Amino acid sequence: MAVTKIKGVSSLGGGKYEELVIDGVVNANGDLEVESLDVDGVVTINGKVDSKSFVKVDGVVTLNDKLRAKTVDVDGVVTIHGNVEADEVKIDGVVNAKGQVSADLVESHGMFSAEEVVGDKVIIHCEKRNKHIHNLFGFGRKERKDLPKIGTIEATEIDVDGIRADNLNGHNIVIGPECVVENVDCTGRLAIAPGAVVKNINGQEYKR
Repeated sequence: MAVTKIKGVSSLGGGKYEELVIDGVVNANGDLEVESLDVDGVVTINGKVDSKSFVKVDGVVTLNDKLRAKTVDVDGVVTIHGNVEADEVKIDGVVNAKGQVSADLVESHGMFSAEEVVGDKVIIHCEKRNKHIHNLFGFGRKERKDLPKIGTIEATEIDVDGIRADNLNGHNIVIGPECVVENVDCTGRLAIAPGAVVKNINGQEYKR
């Protein structure tokens, strides 16, 4: 497989690449079609990214269109202005998705905000061990209003903690103690930890 490595300050045109590795400051204009993408620099992509394998980010990426890959692995900082489609999305860094994130498995132990998350299994835990990330990017833990926000999560299995959400729609749902949730629609098992704030369950006001 041909490897394209980009270092330093550079620009990149859209097109087809096999293994694309970026370790610099890069501005990419156009759609990227790759076998895999590995970023350890600072990259702005003005186009779509379509990867047949994985997208791995240890740097800082701004993507101004949609992303499609088998696996998305983020240990850096990513802002996405389009939708995300993948088999698996794993986050240990910071992701701000302005659209829908759709994957069979979505698992985050970092800072994750999105308009909508759709999948079979969704695990989102904003861990206390990432307190330095909260402080660095303006996410405080002192006020619940500062928790990362997910608009809607729709999945068969949902397990969340340390987030705010408008809607949780699922079969089995676990809500951790540091959550604020407006509406829950659950068709199976529902567990709500002490300390969690939940306003409505299946259309009815929730009172402990």
